[in-house]
Amino acid sequence: MIRNKHYLKQMIINIGVFLSFCVLSYLYIRPLLITGNIYMGDDAWYHINRIIEVKRNIEVGNFLPYIYSYTFGQVAFPLGIFYPEITLIPIALISTLFKHQVTGIYMGIALYTLLTLCIMYFVVRKLNKSRLAAYVASVLYAFSIYRTIDAYSRFALGEYIAMTFLPLCFYGFYAILKGNRKDGVYLVAGFSLILMTHVLSAVIVLITMMLIWIISLIFIDEKVKKTFDLFIVGVVAVISSMAFIGPFLEQELTQKYAKPSPWILAETARSFNSLFLSALDNSINRTGFTYSMGIFSIIIILLGLIYFKRISELAKLCLVIGICFFLFSTKLFPWEWLQNTPISVIQFPSRLLIIPTLMFSFVGAELIDLFKNIYFTRERSKLVFIISVITAIFTFWSSSVYQFKLENSGLVVFNNSSDVIKSNQYIDQYTPKKAKKYLDDIEKHIAVIDGKHTRLTEIKSTPGEVTYNSKMFKRNIIVDVPVSFYRNYVIYQGNKKLKVTKSKRNTLETKLVNNGKITIKYQRSIVDLISYAVSLIMWIGIIIYIIKNSWK
Repeated sequence: MIRNKHYLKQMIINIGVFLSFCVLSYLYIRPLLITGNIYMGDDAWYHINRIIEVKRNIEVGNFLPYIYSYTFGQVAFPLGIFYPEITLIPIALISTLFKHQVTGIYMGIALYTLLTLCIMYFVVRKLNKSRLAAYVASVLYAFSIYRTIDAYSRFALGEYIAMTFLPLCFYGFYAILKGNRKDGVYLVAGFSLILMTHVLSAVIVLITMMLIWIISLIFIDEKVKKTFDLFIVGVVAVISSMAFIGPFLEQELTQKYAKPSPWILAETARSFNSLFLSALDNSINRTGFTYSMGIFSIIIILLGLIYFKRISELAKLCLVIGICFFLFSTKLFPWEWLQNTPISVIQFPSRLLIIPTLMFSFVGAELIDLFKNIYFTRERSKLVFIISVITAIFTFWSSSVYQFKLENSGLVVFNNSSDVIKSNQYIDQYTPKKAKKYLDDIEKHIAVIDGKHTRLTEIKSTPGEVTYNSKMFKRNIIVDVPVSFYRNYVIYQGNKKLKVTKSKRNTLETKLVNNGKITIKYQRSIVDLISYAVSLIMWIGIIIYIIKNSWK
């Protein structure tokens, strides 16, 4: 009877926590949701168009569209293959439920805020911290300034969604280093979800864990066994991500591609002073592309250093890692040394701020438990303390969002009456190297019909397909279509599948069998189908394993 009462009490508390997280998730989007606008974030139009493409394909039953037909210049752009879209599906699904696209997008952002709160709470509890500490850590992380910058001023939805799974990833990594093999499944789940969301975030996480692992070899026991465990977990995480990796590698191994949007790291890095002052300012506005870590990160650093001797070894480690990665994100680190290495793919050193944002939230949980045990021993005083901390976090966050809305009121990129955003920018990112010099022809839809360059004007987009028509499309005529050559791209004329070859422009070339329009489609290969099946089987296994261990 007593045991049943205990479980009932725990269930009531958990339901209360979840409902409060639902409220907080709505409050996270409300300031901008009520405007009916999405403001000019760095990547706003890019990700809005991605959502629109996935949404329109979902409406006809295609959950993984590989040809973007409505957006990116209607050039049959295969963005769905090269930029992971699996975790974008929930936002697109939610968007189908609302009349206005803006509402659907913000509700999708709220969904991932809810998941972030729940995951962070779960992870901090797994680290044996109190419910109050876990709650504050969840709010600290979900309402962190850098995460909000990703959501609004950068509108970098890939990185924003990836941050949802970051706590799972690092908890699983920590569990293995501590010898808790069974919880390594959280590293599998977290890293796999990050990899199927945002490749650059996965690269940063991988580099971070490799550095920590190398240093940990000095201190941990059973080095070989734990290293082997990490290797196996990494392999399983990659296999679980095959739904993205399989189709991606099939394209990458077919022909050569240039590095997408290369930047000089030493130039995109910002000074220590600018990053420190932006943190104190707590602003989510991007001033000279200097992104803030937030004032609470500075407060946690100071308190962590003051109480360094009294916090746990894990908190000390998180504090040191957070400070190091904050410094690494500045010009204090010699980024020019890494320009000609694979690490340069991260483009902006400020991306590293995802690591200190998480680490300082863990330290915040430790400080909450420390303070409530030292200074707030009565239950009422503990509650007042926690409410005061959460109120302070929310107040500072609200002020930053309000200031962002005020300063960007005239920079609306999308509203409730908008359709797709017309732009062919960034098409060069995933255009094959050999076709790049003909990119202007592709963007202007210039075909080569029977040896003559002709601009196609009759273009129709349907989910996952682009249809071209011209009076010059006659039987037995050879047409060099203004679409880059990609593996598994096919051309249909009516119900007839045409033979496709690679033209001198590295575009699709075919010989017509009838008069009239032609349609470009993507035909899923055996590699695609096997990749989906492998990921599905692995994820069923992961979910069963987690449920089984949780039940125990």
